Amino acid sequence: MPDRGKKLRAYRNAWGWTTRRVEEFSRKLAEIWDDPEYVIDASYVSRIETGDVRLSCVAFAKVEGMIEMYSTGIKGYSDLRPKRRISFVEDPLDGPPRTRVVQGGRYAEKTSALVHTMYADRDIPQVTKIKPFTGKDSFDEIHPFQNRKRYLRAVVGLQDTCLRHKLTPGTMLIVDQEWNTIPKYDFFIEDERPMFLIDTHFGMFCCWCDSLDDGTIKVVRHPASPLSPLPHRQLHAPLKINRDVNIIGEVVFWGTESRRHQERRMGRR
Repeated sequence: MPDRGKKLRAYRNAWGWTTRRVEEFSRKLAEIWDDPEYVIDASYVSRIETGDVRLSCVAFAKVEGMIEMYSTGIKGYSDLRPKRRISFVEDPLDGPPRTRVVQGGRYAEKTSALVHTMYADRDIPQVTKIKPFTGKDSFDEIHPFQNRKRYLRAVVGLQDTCLRHKLTPGTMLIVDQEWNTIPKYDFFIEDERPMFLIDTHFGMFCCWCDSLDDGTIKVVRHPASPLSPLPHRQLHAPLKINRDVNIIGEVVFWGTESRRHQERRMGRR
């Protein structure tokens, strides 16, 4: 019996139901939800559990109905999903064409794993080395980045070339929404210039910005590519805040926490 079939059978047995009981409740559920697709025959339940029918071939409505009846919630979906490894180096499914905020899925899982490196009690090794993420680490306190009201997750899109020499497509970002004002020059070297996630009528972009005196901002090219075109022609012109552009927030994490944000978080600034 396949592992996923065993899990479905375990869910059913936990309720003490026979497959005929599942069929009976599925008919009630289909009536409540006004959709006959949720009806699942007793024999079909048995064939799924034994592996005679591959779960990938089962209609989503029937799987959803079983998850609802067994009351497993989101855990049921994650348990039934094929096991997979998350690669921080290469994602064969690639990323979105445009920079966007992410709420869930594999990119959010990558970010959650990367956030674990930001705990202050973690020792930094003397030499660079690979450390596998097991997902079993426990922490005594919640890191500030877990505050979803303040921090957004985003992923750099394939077409977002504003900082291509610094951020490659698929880079995971954490954005601090409370710091959404473009500062005057308060950095010592160009590489420490703060990055911001901006939202325009033609897409989101992660970029450097200059604040101009007339209430506009200007997107700044990376010095390593002064002649490279920005990803949209309107980014070459000044953008009026709250009319042409909204500043979503400052990018404070892109695989490592920015020094500026770390100092703010530790109360040094």
